Amino acid sequence: MTSMPMVNATHNLRQMRGASHAQLMQADDGRHYVVKLDTPANRQTLVNEFLSGLFLKHFGFNTPRTAVVQMDGAKHFGSGFPGDPEKTVVYDFIPDSLLRKVENLHEFAGMLAFDKWVGNEDFRQCVFVKNARLPRPQFQAIWIDNGSAFGGSNWEIVDNPRQGLYLSPAAYETVRNWSDFEPWLEALRRFPEELVEQAIAALPAEWIAGDHDRLRRLMDRLLLRRARVADCLERTIDGKPEAFSNWQGNSVTALPVRKGPHSSQFIARPQVA
Repeated sequence: MTSMPMVNATHNLRQMRGASHAQLMQADDGRHYVVKLDTPANRQTLVNEFLSGLFLKHFGFNTPRTAVVQMDGAKHFGSGFPGDPEKTVVYDFIPDSLLRKVENLHEFAGMLAFDKWVGNEDFRQCVFVKNARLPRPQFQAIWIDNGSAFGGSNWEIVDNPRQGLYLSPAAYETVRNWSDFEPWLEALRRFPEELVEQAIAALPAEWIAGDHDRLRRLMDRLLLRRARVADCLERTIDGKPEAFSNWQGNSVTALPVRKGPHSSQFIARPQVA
């Protein structure tokens, strides 16, 4: 895992919609970023965004470039805007008829597994842009807004079957059995502990001042949760069946795995229908 780049804000273009009061800025690398500002009340959110961005990149999800944005002597979190704001149209939502044709539709299942792992307290957020590189431009989903990961500002992960879902059930119509989750579940089981250490080391020190031990405990719990993601998914499928209209899967069984300092004795392994 490489460290997150650091850039300097050069122009503050406008405030973005949403409760976080993020700002759209241009930086000295020539790119544009949606910037969440460092304030004492916002620092856990910045940490959540920072860590989630690095972890999502590790798994290969379609997520924005991220950076630490320096401005007025402080370090803020920046999420890359997908293109030139004057030319690129970004959609918060698209109709289900278009959602079903999204280029990376399969990632909705993977993001649900990820959100269960990190305890995302919010609905899954994404934006849509057209991939002009394709012969027939097609929408792709870009995964954004991970401030509510790790239990949000409380840093207390609570399993809730209804959290982490995208608002439209059309996102999960292709999810039929455990094989649709399994590539992501396997990647989560194999998530290396050293990446957590690298991510913590890369965090701006001021974001975790006084909270270093608390963050360590949170990350220890996160590593233990690698073995429980399938169970969390099963509870979500059982608790929100209307979101999985074509589900035909069956139960989850536990298989033994080698024990380590941060791993449990069993992993939850789905049986493929």
